[in-house]
Amino acid sequence: MAEHWGAAVVSVGDVLRAEIAAGTELGREAAREMEHGRLVPDRVAIASVESWLDAHREAFVFDGFPRTVGQAEALDEVLVRRRSPLTAVLWLELPVALIEERVSRRVVCQSCGRSFQVGLHVASREDACPVCGGVLTVRSDDNSAMLTNRMEQYRAHTQPVMDFYEAKGMLRKIEASGTPDEVFTQIEAATGINSAQETVGR
Repeated sequence: MAEHWGAAVVSVGDVLRAEIAAGTELGREAAREMEHGRLVPDRVAIASVESWLDAHREAFVFDGFPRTVGQAEALDEVLVRRRSPLTAVLWLELPVALIEERVSRRVVCQSCGRSFQVGLHVASREDACPVCGGVLTVRSDDNSAMLTNRMEQYRAHTQPVMDFYEAKGMLRKIEASGTPDEVFTQIEAATGINSAQETVGR
């Protein structure tokens, strides 16, 4: 999506991990929650998003954000001030079994931070990053216990976010079990976006 629309991707998890690596107070607070598989407090997530937006004025795609109704409400306020309202909210639907299978095959580049699937984008975990040639690694929280925790967090906190945006008429449900090209075709049809515009991805 980002490449097609000329938009920057905002992965709040990546932003927070950068804060953790830098040893900031925001990062230390985020680390205490993330290492136990818990959602970070809303104010921490929003602060990280505002910090990112201060440095990026172009179109953007949020990845995995907002995760609570409080974050969604705060995000609305931030974007109203910036005069950059959301175009659409995408809800990619997957069976839990397929989520587990994809997580088990996920690797992340230590250099550029991009995620890939073993068997789809790379042949093995020992391959080099196909984008920058960096070293691929498995995220420390990509295990069955953490995934179970994340799914519980999702049902408790993130499902209501979908209801929040559906009430606003912004939610677009995407069946995401197909190939990346098939999923993107659905996204184009659901949003009608074919050029660089502000949007939020779920």
